[in-house]
Amino acid sequence: MKLTIAEIRATLTDKKREEDKDTLWAHCFMRPMSVYPAWLFLRLNMSANQVTMLGFVVGLVACILLGYGSYLTIIIAAILVNIRSVLDYSDGTVARATKNCTHYGQFLDRILDDVIGTFIPVAIGIGLCLHPDNKLATLLGIEIPNITFVIMGLTYSILSTLSSLISDEMALVFSIIPSQFYRPQEGKEWSPWGILYRMGINIQPLSTILLLICALANALSLFLAFYILVTLAEISVALGKRILTMPTKTEKEKKDG
Repeated sequence: MKLTIAEIRATLTDKKREEDKDTLWAHCFMRPMSVYPAWLFLRLNMSANQVTMLGFVVGLVACILLGYGSYLTIIIAAILVNIRSVLDYSDGTVARATKNCTHYGQFLDRILDDVIGTFIPVAIGIGLCLHPDNKLATLLGIEIPNITFVIMGLTYSILSTLSSLISDEMALVFSIIPSQFYRPQEGKEWSPWGILYRMGINIQPLSTILLLICALANALSLFLAFYILVTLAEISVALGKRILTMPTKTEKEKKDG
């Protein structure tokens, strides 16, 4: 399929533009960058699902290299993680360009994203256990047993999965769209909640580039510690927002009552 770069860009829907506008990394870099691999994949007649599977394989290779843990392999792995992240945007671009957006494709993309997102922190923890850096120990002023890094990787993985599950379950039970529910109301973008929202929605997408920076600095222990704290804060703030503002009864219960 032969489309120009401009034609591929034009396939981006208003809904996607709206979702991207608060996330600067996605809006300014990831989404524009994803167009170029998508152009190549279209020329090669690759389907969106094939691009998704390619990204999954790249992610698995990155996990293996992270688990090995040497300085060279973690740098290569971090580069592969960033490539996989671009591919994660490219598969949707290919689907829209070919007018082949399906529920199966969305499901496959979501599941494989979650698998890689779960594996990466664990792989980092294993790599640090085998080849520990001293950055976190120096920062805290204590000696850290190597096995602690595996526990940290598992903790980050579990917290990330829990965060996604909470979001999905609340959306299912209360029929809400998380991005709309959390976005501050018009005119309150710089309220305390608005600032928290913008910080939260921008820190998580930066994890791939921060992973590369930390790999280059041989400081993946700091990466794990930072994102454990970020994810804990994200879960706490999200639950607090839901508890304070969510109706106690569903629409069906109100009608029945």
